[in-house]
Amino acid sequence: PASGPRTRNRTVMHVDMDCFFVAISLRSFPQHVGKPVAVTHGSVPKPSKPTDDVARVPGMTTIGEASISDVATGDSSRQQPVASLNAGAGSAGKSAANGPAPHSSADIASCSYEARAQGVKNGMWLTSAVQLCPELVTVPYDFAAYRVASQSLYEVMTSYSRTIEAVSCDEVFIDVSKLVNTDEEAKLLAEDIRKSILEATGVTASAGIASNVLLARMATRLGKPNGHYLVTEPDILEFIGKQDVGKLPGVGHATTRQLSALGVETCLDLRQLALPALQEQFGPKTGQLLWNHARGKDDRELRVSRERKSISAEINYGMRFKQRSDVEKFVVELSTELEQRMVSCQMKGHHLCLKMKVKKPTAPAETKKHMGHGMCDNVTRSISLPTPVSDSTTIRRFVWLLIDQLKVEYPDIRGMGIQMQRLVSAEKVGKSSTAPIRAFFTAASRPSEVGAAAALSSVEPSPVLQQAHCNRQTSPFGVSSTVAPSSTPAL
Repeated sequence: PASGPRTRNRTVMHVDMDCFFVAISLRSFPQHVGKPVAVTHGSVPKPSKPTDDVARVPGMTTIGEASISDVATGDSSRQQPVASLNAGAGSAGKSAANGPAPHSSADIASCSYEARAQGVKNGMWLTSAVQLCPELVTVPYDFAAYRVASQSLYEVMTSYSRTIEAVSCDEVFIDVSKLVNTDEEAKLLAEDIRKSILEATGVTASAGIASNVLLARMATRLGKPNGHYLVTEPDILEFIGKQDVGKLPGVGHATTRQLSALGVETCLDLRQLALPALQEQFGPKTGQLLWNHARGKDDRELRVSRERKSISAEINYGMRFKQRSDVEKFVVELSTELEQRMVSCQMKGHHLCLKMKVKKPTAPAETKKHMGHGMCDNVTRSISLPTPVSDSTTIRRFVWLLIDQLKVEYPDIRGMGIQMQRLVSAEKVGKSSTAPIRAFFTAASRPSEVGAAAALSSVEPSPVLQQAHCNRQTSPFGVSSTVAPSSTPAL
């Protein structure tokens, strides 16, 4: 508890674990601590000179990419560090000792500070990363360990205060205003929290301390790695003035380019623009936000709880359909997955939205990333339901109504998601009559649609959805999500 005379009115702390995914995976590979390491689902051999009896065939790899189930369960038996792989196997073909490493469709999910120092970045192709950092070591995903460590993080944080805002599995805001009165007490508390996190997870964490959410988050960057940084009240304008405008929350590439055209690169530059000029250029709301943030002002409270607006199930990786029956199997499994998520949340929905990625007519048949969605058009259709639903049978019947409206070629479907909106508590709805649903299909459905929907109840699970089940994860607060085996953007 705070003891000294109060010199701080509000104290917000932003805690972010250091290279979370890499650090957790390295607990299983301690021999690689301190090396450039990346978490990825694939491995690429480095080019090297062949031995007397082994020649390397171009494009050959010595180890296959881990299966989706290996990734989901954290099985590392099929993954090896790049640096430890042999050059190849077999004796056929011409040596490619001086050629480039074969292309890999794997990408970097997370990388260590040692790898970042050599230019490796999250989301980069593994092949490109190896070219920048030949000694790069790859380690596999370990989803089970991530979940346990994340749970431990939140247990530590809630032991200090219940006023927290979850940002992600390894990042959280905490209001410690009632625990500290002075800057020194705030720094001591940050040290104590970081120590507790290290003891609970085996992974270091960094913290930013300030009087609001904006400053705390930006301060964390200066505390990394394995440290903390405090922005004192007298230093706010100087601190924020040095920050690039592109680092402000809500400022993306387009806004950054617009500001750069106005001669604005830092928050100090931004402070030179009058509020009316900013609002005229960016609109009333965004202009006011930029004006406030340039001065370190942020009156946001921590969002301790959030009302859930939607529940969805979606896949946009590994989808290759040949005919309608393939899509039917997929829709059955996707609808069943959505039902399970809604039941676990005890919710039903009034509004159903179908999202699909459809291959562009000009897109090549083969995608750069193996089984990725490639160049696609995003198409959506939605429908308001006569009564709140959550059962998969009703969901898939409405989904097929929407799919048939779109009239897409089934082989061109590269991604699909079903989202239920306008949620209501299943307990409040109770066992309401299904008469409105039956009436809807009696009046609106074509015979072919009803027949197709009825036929779907007996089809077998789709392999793509079996893959999706392997990737289903749950956050520390029970909110289900799908973790893609790559950094491919969600639908």
